[in-house]
Amino acid sequence: MNIATSIFYILAVVLQPAAVLSLARQLSISKPWKRILDWTLVGVTFILYIAALANNYVAAGRTAIPTASLVELYARTSQALGHTVTALVVLLSLDVIISSISLLVGTKPAPWIGHVNHQVASFGRIILPFSTAYALQWLTFHVYFAIVPSPSNSYNALAADFSRVMVEGVCRIGITGGLIATMDV
Repeated sequence: MNIATSIFYILAVVLQPAAVLSLARQLSISKPWKRILDWTLVGVTFILYIAALANNYVAAGRTAIPTASLVELYARTSQALGHTVTALVVLLSLDVIISSISLLVGTKPAPWIGHVNHQVASFGRIILPFSTAYALQWLTFHVYFAIVPSPSNSYNALAADFSRVMVEGVCRIGITGGLIATMDV
């Protein structure tokens, strides 16, 4: 059950920004290099997130008693993959933010495309702040958990993890609401 939950979480982390970038491309004229950059970033993030998940499950599922050097190797690999995934998720969020800003700046008001202007304005006003908060929460909590040494069951670690989940949930609901608000009904 835990691996299924992890895979659904990975899909949400990677596919929600991909949906936002796809919608931004549909609302504007997109260059081929930008599409390649977007999908490469999404693909690399997904692959490295799967690699981090696989490393954690291989380390946890070993039946033989591991040596201290093997435990340290798994821990360092997990930490390095965690830093890499965090950097890629923040880059993916920055890509969404830059695409949203360029979409807002690039559209010119015209009376015959009022519906499109409304979609673009909704897209920017809703998705932009939540994407910014999402990127900041990923970076802030990753740095916090890397710097502050506390046992995983301490009150501070549990409170920080709870607040991370709450902020991420609000950001995800806001981004999904922005996607829904800009869709044609």
